[in-house]
Amino acid sequence: MAIEKMVFLNVYGPVESFSLVAEELYTHEVFHPEQSAPLLAGMREFYPFSDINPYEGLLKDVDALIASMGGKPGNMNYGELSLTDAEAGDYALSLKERFEALEAKRLALRVQISDAEQVLKQLMPILAFDSDLERVFSLEYIRVRIGRLPRGHYDDFLKQSQDNHNMFHIPTSIEDEYVWGLFIAPVSKIGEMDTMLASMHFFRVRISGHVEGTPKEAYERVESEAELLRAGFADAERERDLFVEEHMEQLQRLRSLLAFRAGCFSIRRFASRTTQNFYLAGWCPERELEGFQQVMEKIEGVYFVRDEPGSNPQIPTPPTRLRNLGLFKPFEFFVKMYGLPRYGEFDPTPLVAIIYTLFFSMMFGDMGQGLVLSAVGLLLWRLKRMELGRILAIVGVASAAFGVLYGSVFGFEIEGFGYHTLEPTNLNMTLMVSVGLGVLIISMSMIINIINGARQKNMEKMIFSHNGLMGLVFYWAVIAAAVSLLLFGRDLLGGLYVVGFIAAPLVFIFLRGPMGRLASREKDWMPENKGEYVLENSFDLFETILSFITTTFSFLRIGAYAMSHAGMMMVVYILAENTAGAYNPLVVVLGNVFVIAMEGLIVGVQCLRLDFYEIFSRFFDGTGKPFAPIAFEHGQRE
Repeated sequence: MAIEKMVFLNVYGPVESFSLVAEELYTHEVFHPEQSAPLLAGMREFYPFSDINPYEGLLKDVDALIASMGGKPGNMNYGELSLTDAEAGDYALSLKERFEALEAKRLALRVQISDAEQVLKQLMPILAFDSDLERVFSLEYIRVRIGRLPRGHYDDFLKQSQDNHNMFHIPTSIEDEYVWGLFIAPVSKIGEMDTMLASMHFFRVRISGHVEGTPKEAYERVESEAELLRAGFADAERERDLFVEEHMEQLQRLRSLLAFRAGCFSIRRFASRTTQNFYLAGWCPERELEGFQQVMEKIEGVYFVRDEPGSNPQIPTPPTRLRNLGLFKPFEFFVKMYGLPRYGEFDPTPLVAIIYTLFFSMMFGDMGQGLVLSAVGLLLWRLKRMELGRILAIVGVASAAFGVLYGSVFGFEIEGFGYHTLEPTNLNMTLMVSVGLGVLIISMSMIINIINGARQKNMEKMIFSHNGLMGLVFYWAVIAAAVSLLLFGRDLLGGLYVVGFIAAPLVFIFLRGPMGRLASREKDWMPENKGEYVLENSFDLFETILSFITTTFSFLRIGAYAMSHAGMMMVVYILAENTAGAYNPLVVVLGNVFVIAMEGLIVGVQCLRLDFYEIFSRFFDGTGKPFAPIAFEHGQRE
């Protein structure tokens, strides 16, 4: 339950073996590469690989083909697929040409169907017109417009056409809102009629030039052609779908093979080379080192040299990989939200798991509601793979356990059993326990900060900061004095006590910068601008003292929310109780659902706030870089 120990590996060997090394690294996923150029500063015989990745273009083409065929790049096992690069390109091109031909055939049929359906729509309103349309449109001295007029303007058209004997109308269909038909005028008057019809919101239908015979005859003929086209379109779709079904899996296997080769090639960007050899450097977890060695021993002429973190100033900062087992692992989700711990720092995951679970269950203590919350968490994890679901499952069980302690089942408190937070005799105790927990956890956070400072050899952080040894002495001196006065009536705030345990630590905290540099034996330990330092650190010291007080009392929210939870359920049962003294089951169920949802959300956020702002801020930097091994994400070998 800590940050995994890393070792720095310098890998070298003949250039012709680099591809084999890259394949093994991608397969075993234990090597976090670093840029090699900074490690080879001054060694002019080394230069970067300058080859352009030959797989990227083909990989993009295959991705586009898979997408056009309705698929997605999958994590396929490409097994025995062993095509050369040229064979892979020819195979992908062949599939692309065949699929595009099938798709072009299908799309052409769709266009023809669309055209036929458009003609049918044009003919539908004039089916009652029993004349040859070709003859109508070929008249030399008369022009015809086919379309519809709104019913409100049809009477206007009739009136104006009566006054103007050069315009005629043959209705073919009369609907509730529109009148369809043929609007006729001499060639010399067609412009006048078009203008008049436009002012009346006339909608013109242009009949296709391919229509022959009467509208009814043309409609029947086009409908028959459309049926044949639809049947052909269905056949084309089946042919395309069969092609996709036959070739998609093999295409995805090819894509995985190409992705693997592209990934192996891309590792060259981390390496350097001479005319004969390559150099590659990076991190490997110590527990994976034996396996890494076995992998490298398979490749003739390839060797590696091990370095420990911090053994050479040129070696970059090690990456962080958390290793937590069992019930602690889900809480890495919260730690990563804040940031990864730096290599060598304390991994706060177990502490977060314990504190978050304890706080949540204390504030949300109810046996029935806790089990419901746990069931919801399990469903979220099983169905949606949500990390938060596993956390809810754990804190739900803990809440159920505290529900037994409180004697509460779905908000119903069992008389004579359990510790009821709203009982007058328990109010003060609940709040005192909350503050006591806060004192212990703040102290624990400061001790962790001291340990981190010792590991990092940072004297200011370890001894002189407000979260270091001086801050811990000051904090416990004040706590001890307060407890002694309140519980035993004894005042500890005498001269020596105040000077030794309160004033002196505050002076050291005020001078933490210079004292830290002096303890680290730095030459320039005094601040350059002493006046500015005094002014700035005076405000910081005041803020530090105030933060100790506010942070400690912020833990009162644990007891407050525990009482609030019980109070909300009391309100639910008051609302559910009717005049006969029985409870309305619907109100009880809905009330429990509301409290679980709202109170669960509020308590969850408050617990996270206590972790982040009251605990993490005292020792956790969150500036670690994640362990990112070379990993083949898009495929695998058998």
